[in-house]
Amino acid sequence: MLLKLFVSVTVLIFLQSLGMKSPALRYYVGVGTFMVSMLASATVGVVVALPLTLVGRQYDISWVVARVMHILSSNLLGITFEVEGEEYLDTPNAVYIGNHQTMLDIVYLGR
Repeated sequence: MLLKLFVSVTVLIFLQSLGMKSPALRYYVGVGTFMVSMLASATVGVVVALPLTLVGRQYDISWVVARVMHILSSNLLGITFEVEGEEYLDTPNAVYIGNHQTMLDIVYLGR
């Protein structure tokens, strides 16, 4: 499974370099890259679920998945986010909500 994921990422990176000439190809390569990074982050979530549960950190699984999604997709797609008021994010009990206007909600919430 990891080999298939590695091959998919390698093919998408290659297609990204070709996609600079065609806007339509660039769009589909971007969507494909996003989906592969979503699959990879979900796989990481499955892998870390048992160890985190065993050490009593089962509520951190979603955080790990969101962070992996942010790191993978922002690096593969070249997207950067600037968080204003990041010093206020240390609140221990808070709910953060995305407006679900784009697929990038997962990425910026992971930031």
